[in-house]
Amino acid sequence: MIKVLAVAAAILLGFWSQTAQAAPITYLGTLQSGVPVSDSVPNGGPDNPDTADYWQFTLTENALVTITGHRLESGLDPAFYLFRGTFADTDEFGGSLGSGPIAELEFADDDIPALPGLAGPFSDPREIIQLPAGTYTIAFSDYLSSGPGPWRYCLELNGPADSCDQRVPMPATLLLLGLGVIGSAAFRYGRF
Repeated sequence: MIKVLAVAAAILLGFWSQTAQAAPITYLGTLQSGVPVSDSVPNGGPDNPDTADYWQFTLTENALVTITGHRLESGLDPAFYLFRGTFADTDEFGGSLGSGPIAELEFADDDIPALPGLAGPFSDPREIIQLPAGTYTIAFSDYLSSGPGPWRYCLELNGPADSCDQRVPMPATLLLLGLGVIGSAAFRYGRF
């Protein structure tokens, strides 16, 4: 009888620990075609539903879709999963984005080069896929990143592969600012 109670207690404890791990999924936003978004993702690995960032988008008709992710810090090795539908909590994935009960439509990783000046571990993800009308989820995560994170990234639906590269290099910015100040001062004091 004690063994039966011990086994029952172990089963209940196992069930409780599985349900206690479920976390509500908060979508960071809805992707719009051609509008890049950015956020940061913690270190957690590509299959961990608890550390992924979730984005959604809706297609009103069948379409060829391009999804591009870029690191904005060199230590990040970005990757993402594409799923049909939206989800309420991480328990729906059964503990794994890649091998849980919900089959991904695609997994993207190491498909295109990193943006200039951001070379890091491996490459950046990009997926081009024909999709029917409906709502979709992107679970964005790190893969084999270098360091503890979190890392900033950029994600875009139907944009060019380099749309996240809107940075002006710091040395050029300082040079232009300095030349502007010198030119303004020289003009003001009649040196030109």
